[in-house]
Amino acid sequence: MNFFGSKNKKLTNSHIILLIGIALRIIAVLLADPRVYNHDVSKVGGYGHLDYAIYIFKNFSLAPYNTYEFAQPPLNAILQALVMRVVSLFGNFGTKYMKLFEYTIILSLIYSVITLYFVYKILNELEFKSKIKNFVLLVFAVYPGYLTMASQFSNDGIANMFFYISLYLSIKWCKQRDLKTIVLLALSIGFGMLSKISVGLIAFITGPMMVVIFIKTFIDYINKRKTAAEFRNLTIQIIIFILIVFPLGLSYAIRNYVLFNQKFVEIFEVAKNGPLDMRNYNFSVYERFL
Repeated sequence: MNFFGSKNKKLTNSHIILLIGIALRIIAVLLADPRVYNHDVSKVGGYGHLDYAIYIFKNFSLAPYNTYEFAQPPLNAILQALVMRVVSLFGNFGTKYMKLFEYTIILSLIYSVITLYFVYKILNELEFKSKIKNFVLLVFAVYPGYLTMASQFSNDGIANMFFYISLYLSIKWCKQRDLKTIVLLALSIGFGMLSKISVGLIAFITGPMMVVIFIKTFIDYINKRKTAAEFRNLTIQIIIFILIVFPLGLSYAIRNYVLFNQKFVEIFEVAKNGPLDMRNYNFSVYERFL
């Protein structure tokens, strides 16, 4: 298997930068105290990311409330609970949940490395000149914000990962327009929105792209530059994409609306009386996303 995705197996400057970025992320995880760069983890009983993972770890289910971080989609917390369950098989941690939770940092490292790899893949797909590609990749490889994200427990890392995977698959589908790629794209966006609803922002890229391609293909079909089979194949792909991405991506938001009447445009905002005084606020779609 060619990890670097290139027919040229010679180690290039891009490969070296990629390996440096991976090494820096590993160092960041090994050397940093796991509590230094984190936010919203909170203590046990604080309804932060720690409690989110603990609840799933202990109960094998989602919580019957949507307080604080529990209002967020659960994929990261589910994966953290799974890591905690596996680690707990090798030792008696008792109620030392924070110690057990610290092992989930491996997930953040994986998210960060995969993100960097797909940035590399995106730059290859866009066929930038070597100097431009290496400069952009170097920024992503050494930028402190991305390095510290490798040692954070929040769902930001996994959301970032799915955003870049989705961007890569969008570019790839734009070129190839095959069923496999668009299904993977739908799954990536769907699971991304199950990590953090803001991953849905990728729709501002993929949506117009698909509309333009559909209209252009339709015009080509009318003018007999495309066959009926080609137009039908594209239409089926887009329908399959919609049937996957909407139910998957919005499933948790729909659950919270049904159970707690939490509207899609409701987000948590730090209130006036202190950092832990969190309340739901209603924002318009324009205010939230633009």
